[in-house]
Amino acid sequence: MTNLLKCQLTPSAGLNPPPMLLSRLVRTIRTANPYHFDQVNCVLAIEQMNQKAVATLVIMAFVIAACSVVSSPAWAGGAVGTVVGTVTVGDQPHSVAYDPSNGYLYVANFGPNTVSVIDGATNKVVGSAIAVGVEPIGIAYDPSNGHLYVTNFGSNTTSVIDGAANSLVGTIAVGFAPAGIAYDPANGYLYVTNYGSNTTSVINGATNTGVGTIEVGNYPVGIAYDPSNRYLYVANVGSGTVSLIDGAANSVVGTIPVGTYPAGITYDPSNRYLYVANFGPSTVSVIDGATNEVVGSPIAVGSGPIGIAYDSTNGYLYVINLYANTVSVIDGATNEIVRGAITVGAGPYGIAYDPADGYLYVANYGSGTVSVISTGPPPPALASLQVSASPTTVTRTSSSSGSTVTVMALDQNGTSLAGVNITFTASSPGVLSPSTVTSGSNGQATSTLTLSGSITSATAVSVSATSGGISSESVQVTFVPPPSSSTTALVGGAVVVALVAVAGAAFFVLRRRKPIPIIVGSK
Repeated sequence: MTNLLKCQLTPSAGLNPPPMLLSRLVRTIRTANPYHFDQVNCVLAIEQMNQKAVATLVIMAFVIAACSVVSSPAWAGGAVGTVVGTVTVGDQPHSVAYDPSNGYLYVANFGPNTVSVIDGATNKVVGSAIAVGVEPIGIAYDPSNGHLYVTNFGSNTTSVIDGAANSLVGTIAVGFAPAGIAYDPANGYLYVTNYGSNTTSVINGATNTGVGTIEVGNYPVGIAYDPSNRYLYVANVGSGTVSLIDGAANSVVGTIPVGTYPAGITYDPSNRYLYVANFGPSTVSVIDGATNEVVGSPIAVGSGPIGIAYDSTNGYLYVINLYANTVSVIDGATNEIVRGAITVGAGPYGIAYDPADGYLYVANYGSGTVSVISTGPPPPALASLQVSASPTTVTRTSSSSGSTVTVMALDQNGTSLAGVNITFTASSPGVLSPSTVTSGSNGQATSTLTLSGSITSATAVSVSATSGGISSESVQVTFVPPPSSSTTALVGGAVVVALVAVAGAAFFVLRRRKPIPIIVGSK
C-alpha cells in the first residue's frame, strides 16, 4: 500500500476562493504548525467544486501533500528500471531540467525559492542553491545561450540562470502564475504557460525580453515542442484540451480535446506522437503530431499522473503519478504499459532524462528529494559462487605458508559478474586475508588462507564464500607440519654411523690380508 494525499473540500455558501488562496492557506498552516503539518485535515470552505478550484488542486500539488493521509493500492507488477540513488535537495522540489553542456541537473525548489544543482556524473549536489523568484515551479534549458529559465509561480516572473557560472543573470516579467516552459530551437524563443491568466508568454532567448503573449485554454500548465511541425502543444488543465501554437506565427492554430485535467505533456520523436498526462482519470492521451488528432484509447496509468518524459535510448515514456508515488512506463512502439511501475519518493511532480548516463531524475515534492532511476535493463543477479584453492596441501614451513583461495561469481547463465561483494569464511584455525573482496572484471575474488598458531600434525581447514543469500560449497585445504629437526639428526647420525662402520670393516679386512710373496731369480 502507498500513501495517497488528498484534500477534503466542504461546500459552504458565499465563498469562492481564487486559485492562489488554496496555496496561501496551506502555506499558513505549514508555518503555524510545521511539526504536525502532514496530519492536518485540510478543510476548504468553497461555494462549489468548479473547474477553477479543481484545476488549482492539480497545479498546486503541495495542497495535496498538505492534507490528510489515506490509503491507495500500489501499482501491480514488477518494476521497469531500478532506483539507483536518492539526492536530497531543497524543500518541495517541483521540476527538473538537464543541461548537456555541463552534465548538470537543475531542480526548482518551490519552498525556499531556490534551484539546486546536481552533478549527473556523481549524483551529488554541487555548490550552493541558486536564489530565484517566489515559488519556482518550472524549468527549461536553452542550448543557444546555455541559460536555464525558471518560472516563478508566486512572483509572475521567469528567472534566468547562467549554466556556466550557476548564477542568476536576469529576471523577466511574464503572465500571472507562470507554470510550464519549453524552448523552440527554430526561433530561439521560450514559451511560458501562465496558469492564472490563460495565456502563454513568449521570451526571446537572445535578448531575454518578452516579445508577445498568446491566449490559450483555461489554466495552461504543461507545454511541449514538436520540431517536425514547429508547433507548441499546451495542456490546459481547466478546459481538458491541448492548444496548438504555431511557432512561426506565434498564434493558436487548433485545439484538441483530451482527458480531464491534462497537466503534463511530452513529444516522442520516434513516432511523432504527443503524450498527455490526464490528472483526472489517471490516463495518458496520445496525439498524432502529423494529423493533430487523438489516436487509440487513453492509456491507464497510476493515480494522479502529472508529468511525463521521453527516453530516447529505449523509446519509453515515463509518467510520474503524484498520488501513487510511482512512475508508470509506456512503450512508445505499442502504447502499452511495460511490466509495471517504479516506486519513487513522496509526491513525484517533475521528471527529466539525462542521455549521458541513461538516468531519469524525478523531483519528489513530498520528500524534498530527487529519485535517480536507471532506465536500462536490471543488472544480472548473482546465482552461484564457485570456490577453489591452490595448493590444496600446504607444508607449513613458516607462519606465512598458505593457499590462494579463488571465488568466481556467476549469474544464472554461468556468466561472470563483476562488482559482487564476497565474504570468505574459514574453519579454525584458518585465517583469510582479506575476508571480504569485491569481484573484479573477470568475476573473480581472491584471498590468502593461512593458519593461526602452530600444528604438530596434518590439519584440514574448510573454506567457503557467501554474498547476500548465495553460499558456495566448501573446499578443503590440508596443512602438514615440516619434518622435525630431531628426526633429521637421528637419520643423519645413523647414516654417519653406518658409513663409519663400513669404513672400519673395510680397514680390518685389509689389515688381515697377508701379502703375496714375490720370488725373484730362484731356480
